[in-house]
Amino acid sequence: MKQKLQNLRVMAARHSKKLAATAVAGTAVVSGQAMADLPAGATAAFSEVAGMGTALAAAAWPVVTVIMAGLIGISLFKKFISRAS
Repeated sequence: MKQKLQNLRVMAARHSKKLAATAVAGTAVVSGQAMADLPAGATAAFSEVAGMGTALAAAAWPVVTVIMAGLIGISLFKKFISRAS
């Protein structure tokens, strides 16, 4: 039993070392790609998309607020009706 436990610990240690090495290698690759300069057109396009996303999120908040208020109102109404009867 102790031998099996020791074998499992050794296997887990190997697996964690491989996983750590993979994570370090992946981080190095991603950080190298992130440091690359983007063309001006791509930067402008990303800025435009971010601006549109912000505008859409701002337009959605009033709708979300009305829906949530309605759902809360319906829940409270149901609760009061069930207690009254």
